[in-house]
Amino acid sequence: MICSSKRHVLHAVLIAEVISATALPARFAIAAPPVEAVGTVHTADTPAPTEPKSVDVRGVVDDRAIARRLKAILDATPGWFPDATVEVKDGVAVLGGTALTEEHKAWAGRLARETQGVVAAINQIQVADSSLWDLSESRKELRGMWRELIRLTPRIVASLIVLAVTIALTLLGARIARALLRRRFDSELLVRVGARALAAPLFIFGLYVMLRVTGLTRLALTVLGGTGVFGLILGIGFRDIAENFLASILISTRRPFRAGDTIQVDTVTGIVQKVTTRGTIVMTFSGNHVLIPNAIIYKSIIHNFTTNPNVRIDFLIGIGYDDSIVHAQEVGMELLRAHEAVLADPPPMILVETLGPATVDLRVYYWIDATKHSFLRVQSSVMRAMKRAYQTAGISLPDAAREVLFPQGVPIRMLDREGAGAGTDAAVKPREPSAPIDSAEVVSMAEGGLESEAEAIQQQADQAQDLESGESIIPGEPKART
Repeated sequence: MICSSKRHVLHAVLIAEVISATALPARFAIAAPPVEAVGTVHTADTPAPTEPKSVDVRGVVDDRAIARRLKAILDATPGWFPDATVEVKDGVAVLGGTALTEEHKAWAGRLARETQGVVAAINQIQVADSSLWDLSESRKELRGMWRELIRLTPRIVASLIVLAVTIALTLLGARIARALLRRRFDSELLVRVGARALAAPLFIFGLYVMLRVTGLTRLALTVLGGTGVFGLILGIGFRDIAENFLASILISTRRPFRAGDTIQVDTVTGIVQKVTTRGTIVMTFSGNHVLIPNAIIYKSIIHNFTTNPNVRIDFLIGIGYDDSIVHAQEVGMELLRAHEAVLADPPPMILVETLGPATVDLRVYYWIDATKHSFLRVQSSVMRAMKRAYQTAGISLPDAAREVLFPQGVPIRMLDREGAGAGTDAAVKPREPSAPIDSAEVVSMAEGGLESEAEAIQQQADQAQDLESGESIIPGEPKART
Protein backbone atom coordinates (compact mmCIF):
# COMPACT_ATOMS: atom_id res chain seq x y z
CA MET A 1 0.00 0.00 0.00
CA ILE A 2 2.78 2.38 0.97
CA CYS A 3 4.82 1.58 -2.13
CA SER A 4 1.79 2.12 -4.36
CA SER A 5 1.20 5.57 -2.81
CA LYS A 6 4.82 6.55 -3.30
CA ARG A 7 4.64 5.56 -6.94
CA HIS A 8 1.60 7.77 -7.46
CA VAL A 9 3.37 10.76 -5.85
CA LEU A 10 6.44 10.29 -8.02
CA HIS A 11 4.26 10.13 -11.14
CA ALA A 12 2.60 13.45 -10.14
CA VAL A 13 5.96 15.15 -9.55
CA LEU A 14 7.26 13.99 -12.94
CA ILE A 15 4.16 15.30 -14.71
CA ALA A 16 4.58 18.70 -12.99
CA GLU A 17 8.22 18.89 -14.04
CA VAL A 18 7.33 18.13 -17.65
CA ILE A 19 4.65 20.84 -17.68
CA SER A 20 7.04 23.39 -16.15
CA ALA A 21 9.78 22.56 -18.66
CA THR A 22 7.32 22.93 -21.52
CA ALA A 23 5.95 26.35 -20.37
CA LEU A 24 9.26 27.91 -19.31
CA PRO A 25 10.52 29.05 -22.78
CA ALA A 26 7.29 30.95 -23.46
CA ARG A 27 7.49 32.66 -20.08
CA PHE A 28 10.92 34.18 -20.69
CA ALA A 29 10.24 35.16 -24.31
CA ILE A 30 10.77 38.85 -25.07
CA ALA A 31 7.58 40.69 -26.09
CA ALA A 32 8.26 43.40 -28.65
CA PRO A 33 6.16 45.44 -31.00
CA PRO A 34 5.95 44.30 -34.60
CA VAL A 35 8.83 45.47 -36.78
CA GLU A 36 8.16 46.72 -40.30
CA ALA A 37 9.84 45.10 -43.27
CA VAL A 38 13.38 46.10 -44.13
CA GLY A 39 13.65 48.78 -46.76
CA THR A 40 10.60 50.77 -45.65
CA VAL A 41 11.18 54.54 -45.80
CA HIS A 42 10.16 56.38 -42.61
CA THR A 43 9.72 60.07 -41.92
CA ALA A 44 9.54 62.17 -38.79
CA ASP A 45 5.81 62.85 -39.15
CA THR A 46 4.72 59.21 -38.65
CA PRO A 47 1.99 58.49 -36.07
CA ALA A 48 2.87 58.79 -32.37
CA PRO A 49 4.39 55.63 -30.77
CA THR A 50 2.20 53.35 -28.72
CA GLU A 51 2.85 52.62 -25.08
CA PRO A 52 5.61 49.91 -24.83
CA LYS A 53 4.80 46.63 -23.12
CA SER A 54 6.98 44.79 -20.64
CA VAL A 55 10.02 43.01 -22.14
CA ASP A 56 11.11 39.66 -20.79
CA VAL A 57 14.53 38.09 -21.31
CA ARG A 58 14.50 34.41 -22.08
CA GLY A 59 16.14 32.23 -19.52
CA VAL A 60 18.54 33.76 -17.06
CA VAL A 61 18.50 37.58 -17.12
CA ASP A 62 21.77 38.64 -18.74
CA ASP A 63 22.99 42.24 -19.26
CA ARG A 64 24.21 41.52 -22.76
CA ALA A 65 20.93 39.89 -23.73
CA ILE A 66 19.01 42.89 -22.42
CA ALA A 67 21.27 45.28 -24.31
CA ARG A 68 20.98 43.35 -27.55
CA ARG A 69 17.22 43.09 -27.28
CA LEU A 70 16.72 46.79 -26.51
CA LYS A 71 19.11 47.79 -29.31
CA ALA A 72 17.23 45.58 -31.75
CA ILE A 73 13.91 47.14 -30.76
CA LEU A 74 15.23 50.71 -31.10
CA ASP A 75 16.73 49.92 -34.49
CA ALA A 76 13.48 48.34 -35.63
CA THR A 77 11.52 51.56 -35.09
CA PRO A 78 10.67 53.58 -38.24
CA GLY A 79 13.72 55.79 -38.10
CA TRP A 80 13.03 57.27 -34.67
CA PHE A 81 16.56 56.60 -33.35
CA PRO A 82 19.20 57.00 -36.11
CA ASP A 83 22.21 56.15 -33.91
CA ALA A 84 20.84 54.50 -30.79
CA THR A 85 23.21 52.91 -28.26
CA VAL A 86 22.34 50.65 -25.31
CA GLU A 87 24.61 49.66 -22.44
CA VAL A 88 23.46 47.44 -19.56
CA LYS A 89 25.51 46.75 -16.45
CA ASP A 90 24.15 45.04 -13.36
CA GLY A 91 20.62 45.73 -14.51
CA VAL A 92 21.19 49.46 -15.15
CA ALA A 93 20.40 50.35 -18.77
CA VAL A 94 21.98 53.47 -20.26
CA LEU A 95 20.36 54.70 -23.47
CA GLY A 96 22.29 57.00 -25.81
CA GLY A 97 22.18 58.42 -29.29
CA THR A 98 19.62 60.79 -30.79
CA ALA A 99 15.87 60.78 -31.20
CA LEU A 100 13.73 62.71 -33.64
CA THR A 101 11.30 64.10 -31.06
CA GLU A 102 10.84 64.37 -27.32
CA GLU A 103 7.97 61.91 -27.59
CA HIS A 104 10.26 59.28 -29.11
CA LYS A 105 12.87 59.87 -26.37
CA ALA A 106 10.27 59.37 -23.64
CA TRP A 107 9.03 56.21 -25.35
CA ALA A 108 12.56 54.71 -25.32
CA GLY A 109 12.88 55.44 -21.61
CA ARG A 110 9.59 53.74 -20.82
CA LEU A 111 10.63 50.76 -22.97
CA ALA A 112 13.86 50.29 -21.00
CA ARG A 113 12.09 50.55 -17.64
CA GLU A 114 9.50 47.95 -18.65
CA THR A 115 12.16 45.41 -19.75
CA GLN A 116 12.60 42.48 -17.36
CA GLY A 117 15.90 42.53 -15.54
CA VAL A 118 16.35 46.29 -15.80
CA VAL A 119 16.68 47.76 -12.34
CA ALA A 120 17.03 51.39 -13.50
CA ALA A 121 17.07 53.19 -16.84
CA ILE A 122 19.17 56.25 -17.62
CA ASN A 123 17.88 58.04 -20.69
CA GLN A 124 20.73 60.03 -22.26
CA ILE A 125 19.18 60.18 -25.70
CA GLN A 126 19.42 63.67 -27.22
CA VAL A 127 16.66 65.14 -29.34
CA ALA A 128 17.94 66.07 -32.78
CA ASP A 129 17.74 69.77 -33.58
CA SER A 130 15.22 70.43 -36.31
CA SER A 131 16.32 72.45 -39.31
CA LEU A 132 15.08 75.98 -39.82
CA TRP A 133 13.59 74.83 -43.09
CA ASP A 134 11.98 71.72 -41.61
CA LEU A 135 8.37 71.86 -42.73
CA SER A 136 7.40 68.43 -41.54
CA GLU A 137 5.20 69.75 -38.73
CA SER A 138 3.56 72.19 -41.09
CA ARG A 139 2.86 69.43 -43.57
CA LYS A 140 1.45 67.33 -40.79
CA GLU A 141 -0.91 70.13 -39.72
CA LEU A 142 -1.95 70.78 -43.30
CA ARG A 143 -2.71 67.11 -43.86
CA GLY A 144 -4.75 67.08 -40.68
CA MET A 145 -6.67 70.14 -41.77
CA TRP A 146 -7.26 68.64 -45.19
CA ARG A 147 -8.60 65.43 -43.68
CA GLU A 148 -10.85 67.46 -41.38
CA LEU A 149 -12.10 69.49 -44.35
CA ILE A 150 -12.88 66.33 -46.30
CA ARG A 151 -14.75 64.95 -43.31
CA LEU A 152 -16.78 68.16 -42.89
CA THR A 153 -17.51 68.67 -46.61
CA PRO A 154 -21.02 67.14 -46.51
CA ARG A 155 -21.99 69.30 -43.54
CA ILE A 156 -20.55 72.41 -45.16
CA VAL A 157 -22.51 71.78 -48.36
CA ALA A 158 -25.70 71.23 -46.37
CA SER A 159 -25.13 74.40 -44.34
CA LEU A 160 -24.57 76.44 -47.52
CA ILE A 161 -27.84 75.13 -48.93
CA VAL A 162 -29.62 76.10 -45.70
CA LEU A 163 -28.00 79.56 -45.84
CA ALA A 164 -29.09 80.09 -49.45
CA VAL A 165 -32.66 79.07 -48.62
CA THR A 166 -32.61 81.35 -45.57
CA ILE A 167 -31.47 84.36 -47.59
CA ALA A 168 -34.08 83.70 -50.26
CA LEU A 169 -36.87 83.39 -47.70
CA THR A 170 -35.67 86.50 -45.87
CA LEU A 171 -35.69 88.60 -49.06
CA LEU A 172 -39.10 87.23 -50.01
CA GLY A 173 -40.47 87.96 -46.55
CA ALA A 174 -39.06 91.50 -46.61
CA ARG A 175 -40.63 92.14 -50.02
CA ILE A 176 -44.03 90.88 -48.86
CA ALA A 177 -43.76 92.95 -45.67
CA ARG A 178 -42.94 96.11 -47.66
CA ALA A 179 -45.92 95.54 -49.93
CA LEU A 180 -48.25 95.14 -46.96
CA LEU A 181 -46.83 98.09 -45.03
CA ARG A 182 -47.05 100.45 -48.02
CA ARG A 183 -50.81 99.95 -48.01
CA ARG A 184 -50.98 101.23 -44.45
CA PHE A 185 -48.15 103.77 -44.11
CA ASP A 186 -46.96 106.55 -46.40
CA SER A 187 -43.52 106.88 -44.82
CA GLU A 188 -40.92 105.03 -46.88
CA LEU A 189 -38.51 104.97 -43.93
CA LEU A 190 -41.12 103.37 -41.70
CA VAL A 191 -41.87 100.80 -44.41
CA ARG A 192 -38.18 99.86 -44.75
CA VAL A 193 -37.64 99.61 -41.01
CA GLY A 194 -40.80 97.56 -40.50
CA ALA A 195 -39.91 95.16 -43.32
CA ARG A 196 -36.44 94.58 -41.90
CA ALA A 197 -37.80 94.09 -38.40
CA LEU A 198 -40.23 91.44 -39.65
CA ALA A 199 -37.59 89.67 -41.75
CA ALA A 200 -34.88 89.66 -39.06
CA PRO A 201 -36.34 86.77 -36.96
CA LEU A 202 -36.54 84.62 -40.09
CA PHE A 203 -32.88 85.21 -40.87
CA ILE A 204 -31.80 84.51 -37.27
CA PHE A 205 -33.72 81.23 -37.26
CA GLY A 206 -32.12 80.20 -40.56
CA LEU A 207 -28.68 81.05 -39.19
CA TYR A 208 -29.39 78.93 -36.13
CA VAL A 209 -30.40 75.96 -38.32
CA MET A 210 -27.27 76.39 -40.46
CA LEU A 211 -25.00 76.27 -37.40
CA ARG A 212 -26.80 73.21 -36.08
CA VAL A 213 -26.35 71.42 -39.41
CA THR A 214 -22.65 72.29 -39.40
CA GLY A 215 -22.30 70.79 -35.95
CA LEU A 216 -21.70 74.04 -34.11
CA THR A 217 -24.52 73.54 -31.63
CA ARG A 218 -22.97 75.58 -28.87
CA LEU A 219 -22.24 78.44 -31.21
CA ALA A 220 -25.82 78.29 -32.49
CA LEU A 221 -27.17 78.55 -28.96
CA THR A 222 -24.78 81.40 -28.25
CA VAL A 223 -25.94 83.29 -31.33
CA LEU A 224 -29.58 82.68 -30.50
CA GLY A 225 -29.19 83.71 -26.87
CA GLY A 226 -26.81 86.59 -27.49
CA THR A 227 -28.96 88.37 -30.06
CA GLY A 228 -31.11 90.05 -27.45
CA VAL A 229 -28.16 90.90 -25.23
CA PHE A 230 -26.25 92.29 -28.20
CA GLY A 231 -29.21 94.44 -29.15
CA LEU A 232 -29.49 95.74 -25.59
CA ILE A 233 -25.79 96.60 -25.52
CA LEU A 234 -26.08 98.43 -28.83
CA GLY A 235 -29.11 100.32 -27.58
CA ILE A 236 -27.26 101.51 -24.48
CA GLY A 237 -23.96 102.24 -26.20
CA PHE A 238 -25.54 104.09 -29.13
CA ARG A 239 -28.37 105.75 -27.24
CA ASP A 240 -28.04 109.09 -29.02
CA ILE A 241 -27.88 107.44 -32.43
CA ALA A 242 -30.90 105.28 -31.63
CA GLU A 243 -32.80 108.32 -30.36
CA ASN A 244 -31.97 110.23 -33.53
CA PHE A 245 -33.09 107.29 -35.69
CA LEU A 246 -36.40 106.98 -33.85
CA ALA A 247 -36.92 110.72 -34.24
CA SER A 248 -36.38 110.29 -37.99
CA ILE A 249 -39.12 107.67 -38.09
CA LEU A 250 -41.50 109.93 -36.16
CA ILE A 251 -40.74 112.93 -38.39
CA SER A 252 -41.33 110.87 -41.53
CA THR A 253 -44.62 109.68 -40.04
CA ARG A 254 -45.92 112.95 -38.55
CA ARG A 255 -44.46 115.24 -41.23
CA PRO A 256 -44.44 118.59 -39.44
CA PHE A 257 -42.92 120.11 -42.60
CA ARG A 258 -42.03 119.22 -46.16
CA ALA A 259 -39.06 119.86 -48.38
CA GLY A 260 -39.19 123.50 -49.48
CA ASP A 261 -40.95 124.80 -46.37
CA THR A 262 -39.52 127.76 -44.51
CA ILE A 263 -39.12 126.77 -40.86
CA GLN A 264 -37.48 128.05 -37.70
CA VAL A 265 -36.00 125.67 -35.12
CA ASP A 266 -34.42 127.37 -32.12
CA THR A 267 -32.36 130.15 -33.71
CA VAL A 268 -32.08 128.59 -37.18
CA THR A 269 -34.41 129.88 -39.90
CA GLY A 270 -34.27 128.66 -43.46
CA ILE A 271 -35.72 126.54 -46.23
CA VAL A 272 -35.86 122.76 -45.75
CA GLN A 273 -33.77 121.00 -48.39
CA LYS A 274 -33.83 117.38 -47.31
CA VAL A 275 -34.50 115.15 -44.30
CA THR A 276 -32.30 112.08 -43.88
CA THR A 277 -32.05 109.46 -41.15
CA ARG A 278 -29.37 111.59 -39.51
CA GLY A 279 -30.84 115.09 -39.59
CA THR A 280 -32.70 117.86 -41.39
CA ILE A 281 -30.75 119.98 -43.86
CA VAL A 282 -31.86 123.63 -43.87
CA MET A 283 -30.47 126.41 -46.04
CA THR A 284 -30.58 129.70 -44.20
CA PHE A 285 -31.30 133.03 -45.84
CA SER A 286 -27.58 133.75 -45.49
CA GLY A 287 -26.86 130.94 -47.95
CA ASN A 288 -25.47 128.46 -45.40
CA HIS A 289 -26.38 124.79 -45.13
CA VAL A 290 -27.25 123.76 -41.57
CA LEU A 291 -27.70 120.13 -40.51
CA ILE A 292 -29.98 119.86 -37.49
CA PRO A 293 -30.18 116.42 -35.80
CA ASN A 294 -33.67 114.98 -36.01
CA ALA A 295 -33.73 114.39 -32.25
CA ILE A 296 -33.40 118.17 -31.72
CA ILE A 297 -36.00 118.82 -34.43
CA TYR A 298 -38.54 116.52 -32.80
CA LYS A 299 -38.03 117.89 -29.27
CA SER A 300 -37.91 121.59 -30.22
CA ILE A 301 -40.56 124.15 -31.10
CA ILE A 302 -40.96 124.30 -34.88
CA HIS A 303 -42.17 127.45 -36.64
CA ASN A 304 -43.44 126.57 -40.10
CA PHE A 305 -43.91 129.75 -42.10
CA THR A 306 -45.07 127.94 -45.24
CA THR A 307 -48.01 125.98 -43.86
CA ASN A 308 -50.15 129.13 -44.01
CA PRO A 309 -48.98 131.33 -46.90
CA ASN A 310 -50.44 134.47 -45.30
CA VAL A 311 -48.11 136.12 -42.79
CA ARG A 312 -48.93 139.05 -40.52
CA ILE A 313 -46.32 141.77 -40.10
CA ASP A 314 -46.37 144.54 -37.53
CA PHE A 315 -44.20 147.47 -36.57
CA LEU A 316 -44.35 150.43 -34.17
CA ILE A 317 -44.46 154.12 -35.15
CA GLY A 318 -44.76 157.12 -32.82
CA ILE A 319 -46.57 160.41 -33.48
CA GLY A 320 -46.59 163.60 -31.48
CA TYR A 321 -49.07 164.39 -28.75
CA ASP A 322 -50.27 167.44 -30.67
CA ASP A 323 -51.25 165.30 -33.68
CA SER A 324 -54.67 163.73 -34.17
CA ILE A 325 -54.59 159.99 -33.55
CA VAL A 326 -57.66 159.41 -35.71
CA HIS A 327 -56.15 161.35 -38.57
CA ALA A 328 -52.90 159.37 -38.29
CA GLN A 329 -54.86 156.12 -38.36
CA GLU A 330 -56.80 157.21 -41.45
CA VAL A 331 -53.63 158.22 -43.31
CA GLY A 332 -51.96 154.92 -42.44
CA MET A 333 -54.99 152.79 -43.41
CA GLU A 334 -55.27 154.58 -46.75
CA LEU A 335 -51.62 153.81 -47.45
CA LEU A 336 -52.00 150.13 -46.50
CA ARG A 337 -55.06 149.69 -48.70
CA ALA A 338 -53.19 151.17 -51.65
CA HIS A 339 -50.06 149.04 -51.20
CA GLU A 340 -49.87 146.21 -53.73
CA ALA A 341 -48.30 143.67 -51.35
CA VAL A 342 -50.74 144.18 -48.45
CA LEU A 343 -53.73 141.83 -48.43
CA ALA A 344 -57.23 143.19 -48.09
CA ASP A 345 -58.35 140.03 -46.28
CA PRO A 346 -57.47 139.81 -43.46
CA PRO A 347 -57.75 143.61 -43.28
CA PRO A 348 -54.92 145.76 -41.92
CA MET A 349 -55.16 147.54 -38.56
CA ILE A 350 -53.53 150.52 -36.84
CA LEU A 351 -54.01 150.50 -33.07
CA VAL A 352 -52.76 152.68 -30.24
CA GLU A 353 -50.33 150.64 -28.17
CA THR A 354 -48.77 152.95 -25.58
CA LEU A 355 -48.64 156.56 -24.53
CA GLY A 356 -44.94 157.12 -24.24
CA PRO A 357 -43.03 159.97 -22.61
CA ALA A 358 -42.73 161.88 -25.88
CA THR A 359 -44.86 160.02 -28.45
CA VAL A 360 -48.12 158.23 -28.94
CA ASP A 361 -47.08 154.78 -30.17
CA LEU A 362 -49.18 153.22 -32.92
CA ARG A 363 -48.88 149.52 -33.83
CA VAL A 364 -49.40 148.86 -37.56
CA TYR A 365 -50.65 145.35 -38.53
CA TYR A 366 -50.99 144.03 -42.08
CA TRP A 367 -50.92 140.68 -43.92
CA ILE A 368 -48.93 139.57 -46.95
CA ASP A 369 -48.71 136.43 -49.08
CA ALA A 370 -45.30 135.01 -48.12
CA THR A 371 -45.22 132.73 -51.15
CA LYS A 372 -45.22 135.76 -53.44
CA HIS A 373 -43.65 138.57 -51.47
CA SER A 374 -40.65 138.93 -49.23
CA PHE A 375 -41.24 139.58 -45.54
CA LEU A 376 -38.26 141.93 -45.22
CA ARG A 377 -38.80 143.80 -48.48
CA VAL A 378 -42.49 144.47 -47.86
CA GLN A 379 -41.79 145.64 -44.31
CA SER A 380 -39.14 148.05 -45.57
CA SER A 381 -41.48 149.35 -48.27
CA VAL A 382 -44.43 149.88 -45.91
CA MET A 383 -42.36 151.62 -43.22
CA ARG A 384 -40.74 153.93 -45.79
CA ALA A 385 -44.10 154.78 -47.36
CA MET A 386 -45.71 155.32 -43.93
CA LYS A 387 -43.03 157.83 -42.93
CA ARG A 388 -43.46 159.72 -46.20
CA ALA A 389 -47.27 159.75 -45.89
CA TYR A 390 -47.14 161.10 -42.31
CA GLN A 391 -44.68 163.81 -43.26
CA THR A 392 -46.82 164.78 -46.25
CA ALA A 393 -49.92 164.91 -44.02
CA GLY A 394 -48.14 167.11 -41.49
CA ILE A 395 -48.06 164.47 -38.76
CA SER A 396 -44.99 164.86 -36.61
CA LEU A 397 -42.70 161.96 -35.77
CA PRO A 398 -40.86 163.15 -32.67
CA ASP A 399 -37.87 161.35 -31.31
CA ALA A 400 -37.62 159.82 -27.87
CA ALA A 401 -37.88 162.03 -24.79
CA ARG A 402 -34.67 163.66 -23.70
CA GLU A 403 -33.67 166.19 -21.05
CA VAL A 404 -32.97 169.71 -22.41
CA LEU A 405 -31.28 172.36 -20.24
CA PHE A 406 -31.90 176.10 -20.77
CA PRO A 407 -29.21 178.04 -18.86
CA GLN A 408 -30.72 181.45 -19.74
CA GLY A 409 -34.24 180.42 -18.78
CA VAL A 410 -37.37 179.92 -20.89
CA PRO A 411 -39.53 182.89 -21.87
CA ILE A 412 -43.26 182.39 -21.16
CA ARG A 413 -46.08 184.14 -23.01
CA MET A 414 -49.58 184.07 -21.54
CA LEU A 415 -52.45 183.22 -23.90
CA ASP A 416 -55.96 184.56 -23.64
CA ARG A 417 -58.99 182.39 -22.84
CA GLU A 418 -60.00 182.06 -26.50
CA GLY A 419 -56.90 180.02 -27.38
CA ALA A 420 -57.03 177.78 -24.31
CA GLY A 421 -58.54 174.91 -26.18
CA ALA A 422 -55.89 174.84 -28.88
CA GLY A 423 -53.91 171.66 -29.20
CA THR A 424 -56.75 169.20 -28.48
CA ASP A 425 -58.03 166.63 -30.97
CA ALA A 426 -61.37 168.40 -31.18
CA ALA A 427 -59.77 171.73 -32.16
CA VAL A 428 -57.44 170.32 -34.76
CA LYS A 429 -58.60 171.15 -38.21
CA PRO A 430 -59.02 168.15 -40.48
CA ARG A 431 -56.21 167.91 -42.94
CA GLU A 432 -56.41 166.88 -46.50
CA PRO A 433 -55.72 163.18 -47.02
CA SER A 434 -52.48 162.39 -48.72
CA ALA A 435 -52.48 161.47 -52.36
CA PRO A 436 -52.32 157.76 -53.21
CA ILE A 437 -48.80 156.50 -53.58
CA ASP A 438 -47.63 155.42 -57.00
CA SER A 439 -45.67 152.30 -57.89
CA ALA A 440 -42.38 154.21 -57.94
CA GLU A 441 -42.82 155.08 -54.25
CA VAL A 442 -43.87 151.54 -53.26
CA VAL A 443 -40.61 149.92 -54.32
CA SER A 444 -37.28 151.66 -54.08
CA MET A 445 -34.16 150.79 -56.01
CA ALA A 446 -32.49 149.54 -52.84
CA GLU A 447 -35.37 147.16 -52.06
CA GLY A 448 -35.18 145.69 -55.55
CA GLY A 449 -38.77 144.49 -55.67
CA LEU A 450 -41.26 142.87 -53.34
CA GLU A 451 -41.10 139.29 -54.58
CA SER A 452 -40.02 136.52 -52.24
CA GLU A 453 -36.31 135.73 -52.02
CA ALA A 454 -37.01 132.01 -51.57
CA GLU A 455 -36.37 131.41 -55.26
CA ALA A 456 -32.96 133.06 -55.05
CA ILE A 457 -32.12 131.04 -51.94
CA GLN A 458 -33.13 127.84 -53.72
CA GLN A 459 -30.92 128.70 -56.67
CA GLN A 460 -28.00 129.00 -54.28
CA ALA A 461 -28.92 125.64 -52.74
CA ASP A 462 -28.98 123.98 -56.18
CA GLN A 463 -25.51 125.28 -56.93
CA ALA A 464 -24.08 124.27 -53.55
CA GLN A 465 -22.58 120.89 -52.70
CA ASP A 466 -24.93 118.38 -51.10
CA LEU A 467 -24.28 118.34 -47.37
CA GLU A 468 -25.27 114.68 -46.94
CA SER A 469 -25.97 111.97 -49.46
CA GLY A 470 -29.03 109.76 -49.38
CA GLU A 471 -32.69 110.03 -50.22
CA SER A 472 -35.04 112.31 -48.34
CA ILE A 473 -37.44 110.55 -46.00
CA ILE A 474 -40.16 113.17 -46.49
CA PRO A 475 -41.89 114.10 -49.74
CA GLY A 476 -41.74 117.43 -51.48
CA GLU A 477 -39.38 119.42 -53.65
CA PRO A 478 -37.75 122.64 -52.42
CA LYS A 479 -38.56 124.44 -55.67
CA ALA A 480 -42.27 123.70 -55.36
CA ARG A 481 -42.60 125.10 -51.82
CA THR A 482 -41.01 128.52 -52.14
